[in-house]
Amino acid sequence: MRRKRKKLRLRWEPIWWILIVANVVAGLTFSPITQIRHVRVDGSADFDQDRLTRVVALMQGVPCSQIRPRRIESAALELPEARSAELNRNLFGSAVLKVRYRRPVARLFDDASTAVAIDGVMYTANSLPQDLPTVQLPETGGSPALTLAGPWQAARIADLAVRAKSLRPQDSINISIGDSGSVWLNMGAGRVGLGSLEDLDTKLRVLKEILDKDPDMLSKVQALNLTAPSHPAVVPKKVGQHP
Repeated sequence: MRRKRKKLRLRWEPIWWILIVANVVAGLTFSPITQIRHVRVDGSADFDQDRLTRVVALMQGVPCSQIRPRRIESAALELPEARSAELNRNLFGSAVLKVRYRRPVARLFDDASTAVAIDGVMYTANSLPQDLPTVQLPETGGSPALTLAGPWQAARIADLAVRAKSLRPQDSINISIGDSGSVWLNMGAGRVGLGSLEDLDTKLRVLKEILDKDPDMLSKVQALNLTAPSHPAVVPKKVGQHP
């Protein structure tokens, strides 16, 4: 006697749920309700307003789910001065683009538009403060980026610029790097030989102690040598040389 075959019943409930979810996803993807209508730019600089207006225009009228944040962020970062960009958007038609810029702590001595950021990155700047410390590279030639990225350790140079300016804010600060790699810190009319950038904390501490005792000390000598900070050496002015 043959067994009766069981009829397979199609379960419609899961299928309906799949169709509903698919419909919702399609609606969110293409619906004009989720189009970006309002974009706020947080942190933009005055000189960068027009450029960022063109960047956010790429999102206008585009449904939220179709926007590619990395594309917008990359466009915002095309300016060398821009350090970071982050885009957040929602299904209600709003978006926020956060932009942050590099902090210039010095500029190249012979190029007023090339800045050095606090992390040692060099970039072309739209405008820079007049009283920034300057960095004078060796005269051996070559790319400034390669020069600072090599033995001169750009981040340490940037740190030196910040600390020297803090030590003597009223003075013009120039950091000069010799062909041999020796570093000179020129502060106003004074000149301080640091040798290498090693043990910089100790060298700057000794310099501060000396200047605290005699603020005009650097103008009285030809140079102060702190290559060996435990034994500061003074190079006296030549006979007839005025302070």
